[in-house]
Amino acid sequence: MCCCSFYASAGLIFLFSQQPEFLVALVSELADATKSQVARMAAGLQLKNQLTSKDATVRLQYQQRWMTLDDKIKSHVKTMVRNLVELKCISFHQV
Repeated sequence: MCCCSFYASAGLIFLFSQQPEFLVALVSELADATKSQVARMAAGLQLKNQLTSKDATVRLQYQQRWMTLDDKIKSHVKTMVRNLVELKCISFHQV
């Protein structure tokens, strides 16, 4: 194993260990109406990319990773996203 592979693997392990905090940060950024639309769109896209994939194998890995997350984290992410969807639906109906 070359040193680059070692550091890449170590980086992936670190990112995976920080994944719950990253998801919370992304959903918080997405929900923050004071942030720019570009920042919120980027956070939403990154959140989606952290949770799903077009590749079936990767999607299964993401689903398994989701299932290992703490229930409080999963609940927080789901609640925030639901609130945003409901808010967006309400704003569309009011226009």
